[in-house]
Amino acid sequence: MDKGDVESDKQVLAHGGVVSHLKHIYPNITDSIRALLSHPQHRSKDVILCGHSLGGAYATACALRMLADRDTRDPLLQRNLRVLTFGAPRIMFASHQSTNMLHQLAPPTSHPHTFMRETFQNYVNQTDLIPRLLGNKIAGRTLAPIALPVVGRQFMSVQLHRSQISKDIDQYTHLGCVRAFTPCESLVDIREQDEADFFKLFPYDAFNMLKHHDTEGYL
Repeated sequence: MDKGDVESDKQVLAHGGVVSHLKHIYPNITDSIRALLSHPQHRSKDVILCGHSLGGAYATACALRMLADRDTRDPLLQRNLRVLTFGAPRIMFASHQSTNMLHQLAPPTSHPHTFMRETFQNYVNQTDLIPRLLGNKIAGRTLAPIALPVVGRQFMSVQLHRSQISKDIDQYTHLGCVRAFTPCESLVDIREQDEADFFKLFPYDAFNMLKHHDTEGYL
């Protein structure tokens, strides 16, 4: 899967397919946000970007680009930007370069790690497959090539990026805070390092795991 950057003043490596498709809609999104923020009724309102599944990936990439862009950064930071996603996949490329760039996106008054966890929050069902699709392995093999044929038959959004699988596909990570809904309807924080053991806790069953990814599963 190709790596791309958010193409602004600060480069952050992210999922190449998501970044590429974001280019086509980014101007319309920022124009709409600027128009809303300039309206007297909305001058004291926070900015919250939301999305489910691939929509969550786009919301995350869009927020990163706006934070890295001088024209949109300050207005967003003044409006308490939040990115709330549901069942979103990993899109950040886990590298020292990306970590350094992310640290530069945090305001000087905030600790970078705290800022990212408070700004970017991804809520997932505990056995949802899509948030684990990139950057996870089963018995030493990358998960995505195994699961994509099954997933792609049900989700056209996954087919959109299927051709971009490469040797780097296991290098993707979540951004910010990931919280899982448990069967007893409580919320637990997920640490990225714990996710490597996900399929030891939950045997791989793509069909049933995808049931927990539908929008109905998050209502």
